[in-house]
Amino acid sequence: MLTQLALAPVMVLLIFLLAFDRYTKEPLWLMVLFYVYGAFSVVPVMAYCSYLAQTGLKEYMPYFYTAFLSSAIPEEFIKAVFIYFLINKNKFINEPFDFIVYPCIFALGFASAENIVYVYHPFLGGISTAVTRAVFSVPGHFLFAVSMGFYFAGGGCFNYCRKNIFKAFFMSMLLHGAYNFIIAFMGEMYLFVFIPFIFWLWKRGLKHMLYMQIKYSVNIS
Repeated sequence: MLTQLALAPVMVLLIFLLAFDRYTKEPLWLMVLFYVYGAFSVVPVMAYCSYLAQTGLKEYMPYFYTAFLSSAIPEEFIKAVFIYFLINKNKFINEPFDFIVYPCIFALGFASAENIVYVYHPFLGGISTAVTRAVFSVPGHFLFAVSMGFYFAGGGCFNYCRKNIFKAFFMSMLLHGAYNFIIAFMGEMYLFVFIPFIFWLWKRGLKHMLYMQIKYSVNIS
């Protein structure tokens, strides 16, 4: 049951994403490849975090460590690196919305593996963890990936180039870090900030998705 609860939000968001992709349907094997690579990318992130926990940095910079260093930076960095190499010169990336589709599929693969780890954790796991992550964490990964794909494609200008990957990483990392910071350090008042932040993330993400889908509905020449 925990496995189903961990994967259910991923499947819902995947269906939601593909419903937006109205023009050129993506090959199933390529979507599976991005999803599998996304799930695999949890491994280097966990290895990094395991090493980081032994450095004692959390004692010296608890805010930065918790909000950025232990999750936002490594997770968004590894996503950006994988996505860059998977997208660069890929002949199947043939329309603007593909820059949203594939990063999101990759992020959902990452979220699937991460969710499995969390829900089966001996101390942190369980049904309540699965439900909480279904409502917040998995959509968070999805929306961070929307931002990454949007800026990777040139921030709406659709001027794809290598230098865009840094901005794509930076923007998704900033959103991810802000998400972590609000949860970890806002105390009893965090819901008054967190809920508007989540609504803003969805509004922003949907705006980017619609922009890439509607304004650029023709194939890349």
